[in-house]
Amino acid sequence: MPLQYLGYSIAPRGGVPATVRQQFEQHTGLSDPVELRTVLASSDPGDGTEPAMDGLPIAVASPAALERVLGRALTADEQQGFTAGKILTTKPVTVDRVELSSRQGTSASYTLESLSQVPPEYRDTTAGFVASQAVAKLPMEARYYVYTGVTPQQIELARAAPLELGFDPSWVRTQEPPVMFETPPAWVITSWVMVVLVVLIAALLARAQARALHPYLGGLYAVGVKPSMLRRVVLTQMVILLGLPVAGGILAGVAATVG
Repeated sequence: MPLQYLGYSIAPRGGVPATVRQQFEQHTGLSDPVELRTVLASSDPGDGTEPAMDGLPIAVASPAALERVLGRALTADEQQGFTAGKILTTKPVTVDRVELSSRQGTSASYTLESLSQVPPEYRDTTAGFVASQAVAKLPMEARYYVYTGVTPQQIELARAAPLELGFDPSWVRTQEPPVMFETPPAWVITSWVMVVLVVLIAALLARAQARALHPYLGGLYAVGVKPSMLRRVVLTQMVILLGLPVAGGILAGVAATVG
């Protein structure tokens, strides 16, 4: 699910001016964003021990808004927990309850509940999600905006918006799902045909090498070369002539099939 962010990087500095947001939406055709705010309070006890949660939670207005951000429906337990003021965590935790404290001295206690499915971008950047009303007494950064259901054309317009409208490009961030490339069947077949050819050619080279050495074996034995040394030399040649091409061919075929 493509997501378009406006103002994520400047939330600590006052957020997006209303005029910029209005111009951005007119330029891109985007509207009705989800408003997110980072809660400026952590579970770090300040005594050198590990905090109960890694990162800061994100405040969201409603379960419906959170569903839009996650790109899926909340489970019944998740919806009930969110409505009850729990923090829905994005990472594993070892405690059931946490005390969040801010630098201003305000604090509050929250029950934790794990989200069942978390998009990678949120797992890496935030500790969890919580209802805005549940953290109203804690300090929060300025709002930034997430637009959902974004079309490829709107993504291109959003990327061009900073230049067109004259604001910092870091204000705009696009989150897109990875592009999955499906290998055409003809490529897979061709790759495995090449594997067979490589194996056959390597086998013929190995046989030719063995024939080339055969006339010299008697002379080598006569001058005192031990059979065990000759076997090691032949084995080394076979690995180079046969093993490496076969391994490379098989890897190429497997890579084509998996890709």
